[in-house]
Amino acid sequence: MDIFRIAFIGHRYIEGQYHLEDRIEDIIRKKLHTKEYVELYVGRNGDFDISVASAIKRVQKAVGHHNSSLILLQPYPTKDDKYYEDFYDEVWYPIDSKTHPKRGARMKIRPWRLFTRFYPDYIWDIEDRNGVYLTFDDGPTPGVTEWVLSTLRRYDAKATFFMLGKNAEQYPDLYQRILKEGHKVGNHTYSHQKGWGMSLERYIEDVDLADGILHTELFRPPYGQVTPAQMRAVGQRYKIIMGRIFSRDYAVTVTPEMCAKGVLKHIEPGCIISFHDSDKSFRNMSYALPRVLERVRELGLKCKIIEL
Repeated sequence: MDIFRIAFIGHRYIEGQYHLEDRIEDIIRKKLHTKEYVELYVGRNGDFDISVASAIKRVQKAVGHHNSSLILLQPYPTKDDKYYEDFYDEVWYPIDSKTHPKRGARMKIRPWRLFTRFYPDYIWDIEDRNGVYLTFDDGPTPGVTEWVLSTLRRYDAKATFFMLGKNAEQYPDLYQRILKEGHKVGNHTYSHQKGWGMSLERYIEDVDLADGILHTELFRPPYGQVTPAQMRAVGQRYKIIMGRIFSRDYAVTVTPEMCAKGVLKHIEPGCIISFHDSDKSFRNMSYALPRVLERVRELGLKCKIIEL
């Protein structure tokens, strides 16, 4: 097999990040279309490293992984390697890395912070010493959303619901109940579209279709997947809300206890917590949410809507 190798070298702050990523995407696309197999080598935590990895992942998502590998070059093993092994196609170490004095150390940049540097214009948390921000995606869902609203009311808690336009359209009474009970709504596209591999025009069309129903200034991309061009277009009209604590309540491999524990240990003032008010998430979410609300109360914090 003819293997074409590209090494991206750089480890500093980058201005014009999105323009850089667009250029890198164009380069990678051309190579994947003209070469039999491409190995793409990147470093770890510099802004350039992260921008390159982000661009490569988007191209792989759009054209497939069949003839490329994104390879992280690690100077030594760390306790965060499981995350890196999930994100990158391969992780390589020097032969003598097992004797490195920093072997097994925690990274100064935690894995979730990598995403904040992929997308610095997103809102990941809010400066607030007294508040916690619960969010619910993919609803409204009959049966599930009513349960969430009743549970929030018992704790005098408010939340932000990132709705699918098609669901709000199908269940207008639920949509109106959320607003009447003092909660906030956000746009989660009309039909839960993934941005990667989708044209800018088609993506914005889906967002606009939801906006005609929801009328909100907040937006969260489904799956967290959005291209730089889509983000620029959406960001002109919306505040893009992500969050720092992801409950993974939708995952079949996550137990209710795991879901609750994963959220509880990270709660702190200003954090944005992501749940889902969907059928497939209900088992885990319904176990975790009351426990999270109890912990928030114990910490003397208040669950608030997102207002920016």
